[in-house]
Parts: sequence; structure tokens; C-alpha cells
Amino acid sequence: MKRLFLILMCVGAALSSAAQFLQQGRVVYEKKMNVEKMMGNDSWAQNMKGKIPKYNITETELYFRNGESVYLPVQNDGASNNMMSWITNRMSNEVYRNDTSGLMRNRKTIYGTAYNIEDSVPHLNWKLSNDTRTIAGYECRKAEARLYDSILVVAFYSEKLVGNVGPETIGGLPGIILGLAIPRMYTTWFAKEVQIMTVPNDKVTLNMKGKKTTRSVFEKNVTDVIKDWGDEWRKKAWQLLI
Repeated sequence: MKRLFLILMCVGAALSSAAQFLQQGRVVYEKKMNVEKMMGNDSWAQNMKGKIPKYNITETELYFRNGESVYLPVQNDGASNNMMSWITNRMSNEVYRNDTSGLMRNRKTIYGTAYNIEDSVPHLNWKLSNDTRTIAGYECRKAEARLYDSILVVAFYSEKLVGNVGPETIGGLPGIILGLAIPRMYTTWFAKEVQIMTVPNDKVTLNMKGKKTTRSVFEKNVTDVIKDWGDEWRKKAWQLLI
């Protein structure tokens, strides 16, 4: 009887410990961009300042389950006449990531042109910090990395949420990223809500119709597309690759 009691105690402790870690769910992010700083200082940008909102705020969502995830914009049925909303609606980023197989599928729309990218999961060299902050009720640890060797990325991830993913194509940390900032993009992503739910199969699937390409070919295509956009926008080309 004593032995049975000890076994039950051990099983209960194991289940309690497992319950503290969320294996699957949904994260809703608020994506906030400082439009005025993002536009730069060329003549067109100077003319537009004051005519559009300073910040563009949208929502995105991340479904994660057992090493698979899908990240996509939240569809907003509300109509808007603001020019930044028009631009945002013509640019989107949907990402499927499988950390078990190392596969990433990325469907990008840039000013009406769709690109289907299929390649391996990108790798970032993260430096972990002891700094923490609470986001959406979860204690998160800070980490930093560099994109293209020079662009700072600051992330806050929760080890209680099982997965290596976050907003856009950023990931590779030992927990779900709930807070992300890329200062040179003047953009942040912060979780508004974390939902504990059983994620159905169709939520971790990204169907890409049409011809697929690799990340390196896509990067070349982007370079060709923006070559006539002017110096200010060419400097921002890397932002389309995230």
C-alpha cells in the first residue's frame, strides 16, 4: 500500500510539472511600426509626414503544436482609408516552421506579388541574458542576435511555452518568443494574449499554391524589384526578407 501511494505521488508530481509547460496554443501579437521613422527623410517621406498616422498597428497570430507552427496576419474586416493600411494589406508574411524536420515554408506578398519560399529553418546566434520581463502573464528571458551580421534583434521568450518560434521568421530560442524588437525597423511585436488550446491540424498547415523558390533566389528577386525604388528604400531591402 505504501509503495502504491509513493507511485501515485510520483505520477502526480510528474503530471503537475508537465502541466506547467504549454505544449500547444495560440499567441496573438500586436505589431507596432513607427511609420514616420520607417519612411526616412527623402522628399516623398517629408511630404507624407503629418498626412498619415505616426504608428501603424496590426495584429498577427502564431499557432504552435509539437514542433510545428504557423504564423500569419490576423484578418481585419474593418475597412480603412488610411494609406498605411492600404500598404499593409498589400504586404503579408505567412510562415510554416517544422523544427523536427528543419523545414520552413514562407509565403510572402509584396505589393501584390506572391512568393512561395521553401527552405531550411534559418539559424541565428543568440546571446542569452539574465534580464527578464513579464509579457501576457508569462515571465520571459531576454536574448539578442544579429541579422545579416549587423541588424540587432531583441527577443523575450518564455521557457514555459514549448517551441522554438516567434513572430515572422525569427526563432531558435528555447521557448516561444512573446516580445520582439528590431530597432532598425522601428517595429515591435508583443504578445497581447496567450491561449491554451488544442490546435487542430488545419491551423499548423500552410498550403502554398504555385511555383516554389528558395530563400537565396527570393533575395535576388527582391533586389531586382527594388533597384529603381531610390536609395532610401534600397537601404531597407533586408526588411522584406524577414
